[in-house]
Amino acid sequence: MSTFLTLAIPTYNRPRFLDQQLSWMLRAIRGYETVCEIIISDDGSTDDTPDIIQKWKTIFSPHVPFRVNVNATNGGPVRNIARCLELAQSEYVWVVGDDDDIAVGAIAYVIQSLQANPKITALILNYSIYYAPEGKITCDRYFPVPQETPGEPGQPLLENFFRQTQAANGIGFVTSLIYKTETAQQALQAWPASIQNFEAPGYWTGFCAIQGEAKISQKVWLQYNCGMNSKPIDQKWFGYHYSDLPTMYLKLIETGYDGKLLRQFMLDHFQHSNLRVILGSLRRWPWMTIRVMVPYLRIVAMAFWKNRLAV
Repeated sequence: MSTFLTLAIPTYNRPRFLDQQLSWMLRAIRGYETVCEIIISDDGSTDDTPDIIQKWKTIFSPHVPFRVNVNATNGGPVRNIARCLELAQSEYVWVVGDDDDIAVGAIAYVIQSLQANPKITALILNYSIYYAPEGKITCDRYFPVPQETPGEPGQPLLENFFRQTQAANGIGFVTSLIYKTETAQQALQAWPASIQNFEAPGYWTGFCAIQGEAKISQKVWLQYNCGMNSKPIDQKWFGYHYSDLPTMYLKLIETGYDGKLLRQFMLDHFQHSNLRVILGSLRRWPWMTIRVMVPYLRIVAMAFWKNRLAV
């Protein structure tokens, strides 16, 4: 690996957000230019995104390696995030969303934390949640970290927070995740179809964490701007909710995480399912809904029987 940290931004037709994020990066990277590289992965933008990329390439290139990848077609956000992981050539990789608010000191914190403990294979930055449709902060701090440590064995650390937050999808907020590059690339190889699953970053985090040590920051370093890119209920949302999420839980179980705990999350998910939403989807998109719900119900039934047998 030629550098220590890859900072990668996947983007598509969002030049204003990209411009703002690269402006943050220019301020935040000062003092660490020699140990970083920057990658922009453009999913075939059709607006003036290439002009914004060229502008910032001119600014960064004399000081920081700045590479540009342009995908031939728009394959969707998860596939483009995975492409960033594949392209990284540093020891660690941080994929940064183009619309998330990040503190200026975050790059320094990430590099210092990773240099202090080379056993870390997954570093998670604590974050707040801003719900854009309502214009308010809905969570001040996602992970209740009472005291920061240099790093801990990844599996028990994540399982502890699964129990505290009663969910495992909180480890899938891409901008909060920094991985050992080699380990992240192994995660992609272990589950190649993950690039088609919207919840895949949760699996990648779990895979990386279980290979070594993990760390979750006590300080809130960034804000997850939720609700910026999708409607509350549409075909994509329905697939994410009833197909991608339970599949991600199954893959975490296969990786070695507590099966009883994650199956209980699936059962809780089923118990809180909105019948009106399901019936509405069946009326609007019958074949899509059937394709999603049949495997979903099979997963729920399997979770029920396995947990019952484990009692």
